[in-house]
Amino acid sequence: MYSGNTPKQSLYDRIRAELSEITSGRELLPFLARESVPLVIYFLAMNIVLTLNFHYIGQLGDPYMLAGVGLGNTWLTTTNYAIIVGLNIGTLTLCAQALGAKEYRIAGFTLHRAIVMRFLLLIPSYFLLYISEGVFLSWGVDPRIAVYASQYCKYQLLPLMCLIIFDCFKSLLLANGIFMPFLYIQICMAGVHWIFCSILTPGLGIVGVCYAMIISYALSVILLVIYLKWKKPCKESFFKPSSESIQDIIPQFKQEVPIGAMFYLDVMSFEASVIIAGQFPPDELGAQVVAWNIIGSSFLPIMGLMMTLTSALGNAMGEKDYVKAKRLRNAGILYTFIVVVIEAPLIHLFREPIVRIYTNSPEIVHAAKPIVSFFAFCVFGDFIQAINCAMLRAIGKEKIAFKIGIIANYGVGLPIGYICGVILGLHDIGLWMGICTGLYLGFCFSVRVLFTTDMEEQVNVIQERLNEKRGIEERLIKEKDPAIEMITYE
Repeated sequence: MYSGNTPKQSLYDRIRAELSEITSGRELLPFLARESVPLVIYFLAMNIVLTLNFHYIGQLGDPYMLAGVGLGNTWLTTTNYAIIVGLNIGTLTLCAQALGAKEYRIAGFTLHRAIVMRFLLLIPSYFLLYISEGVFLSWGVDPRIAVYASQYCKYQLLPLMCLIIFDCFKSLLLANGIFMPFLYIQICMAGVHWIFCSILTPGLGIVGVCYAMIISYALSVILLVIYLKWKKPCKESFFKPSSESIQDIIPQFKQEVPIGAMFYLDVMSFEASVIIAGQFPPDELGAQVVAWNIIGSSFLPIMGLMMTLTSALGNAMGEKDYVKAKRLRNAGILYTFIVVVIEAPLIHLFREPIVRIYTNSPEIVHAAKPIVSFFAFCVFGDFIQAINCAMLRAIGKEKIAFKIGIIANYGVGLPIGYICGVILGLHDIGLWMGICTGLYLGFCFSVRVLFTTDMEEQVNVIQERLNEKRGIEERLIKEKDPAIEMITYE
């Protein structure tokens, strides 16, 4: 206990003391690598689907069509993908905390309510895809690019429905520590997409790419159903929906939003930069689109680590093991340092051959190279703040992580990028000056919050939330007295 004779520890001393113990997490590095690598391959296979879209459209030699697919992906991600995946990160966190505390029924109902919410949100979000051409034209996007982008967006309804089913179930299975099935399914999906893109795109253009997406996404759901029936994983949490499954959706939504909002804000800030770049010449817009695809690929190891840490930290907090939680935190930081040291120089040194994977246009290659080099400088701040905020969400500090994203990206990064890129006419480089500023500001904020958080206190916060949920479920049972029938697949 602090006494009057002992000077109170300053903020700097607290952070330095915590950082001095960072190597205590090195024993967990093999665990993080073992659990993250399958997810990295999974996200790589997922990214290959979009990369194949760019590759085959790029081979057609139409820069307007290529820019249209890029802009369409940006709008699709902004209005649908990022919302679904972001909210499901919240589902993953809630399920992991519940499973760590052995609250299997809470985890199961969390899945049911997540699926219902995603389909309800699909109604307004798909409408935004349907009217996308008018939105793009209002931003001043070239009419030819706007037509191609809108055509791409309108074909996404079935892929989005498949994504909702697949990603929601993935959240609960990841919370149970089940990773490998998604790797195999995604590899099969990418292979099928490759085959149909090569067959359909040369003759149908963007429509061919869209048909290939419909086929591959439908395959992912079919394979998931086969796996669930064959392996029957985590039976305690997989039970038939009841009347409780559609009750208290709003309280769960309120919990998921701040957890998933950080992911959405990160994606939105980057996607907004592409929207800003829509005011640049077509070659520079194409370069920005290509650069973001490269950045997305380089971020895959961090995405895998984020999911692994979310599950592991959530379980640790549910188990009331704050010592393990601190070791996982330290291991996550060490792992990220290793990724940064490997990736940053490689991105800069091999920027041209990497860009040529996406396009052979000399103008776009020339415009994309400095952007990729600029990102190599930003890798440290980007990756560290992303992992820090993911861990803050997992330990119940999601609201603070949300504020960090708002201030760093929307209060600083994008405004500076718009001023430098559009108003001052520096275009892509000016835009990235703002992005870089926001990333490193978020890095500083997240380090301070993460390493001054009392993990033992946060364990109590998580337990209070679980106790509140348990009380809600018990009340619903008394009111409805439903028969909870477990799925047996027999």
